Amino acid sequence: MRHHRLHAAATAVVMRPLELLVTLIDRAVYARRRRRDRARRQEMARRTAREIAADQNRADLTEQILAGAYRAFYESTPHPTA
Repeated sequence: MRHHRLHAAATAVVMRPLELLVTLIDRAVYARRRRRDRARRQEMARRTAREIAADQNRADLTEQILAGAYRAFYESTPHPTA
């Protein structure tokens, strides 16, 4: 019986640090994954913002081109005077 208790105590002394080590590694891996996922989401958000800005710039440019073309066409056509 004494040997069994000693074995259980020795096992606890060895296993507890191993459990703690596994827990620490697990937390570190999880934290690293969270940071990486957050960085990926932030990069996607930045890319989306850049794409939205680029789309807006293209839309503004298209509007300016169409307005200029319309103005040129309008000014080049004769208008009956009332």
